[in-house]
Amino acid sequence: IEMGDFFIGGLSTGVCEGGCAAIVDSGTSLLAGPTPVVAEINHAIGA
Repeated sequence: IEMGDFFIGGLSTGVCEGGCAAIVDSGTSLLAGPTPVVAEINHAIGA
């Protein structure tokens, strides 16, 4: 799917400001992407 900007805590991460492709899979808890982005998401959700 096409994804717009990605926000954490209401603040833009700047990761997909211009849009990017994303995959949604409700059958897994896997989170994949660039290491700095995944680390930021994990920190934000307390993982």
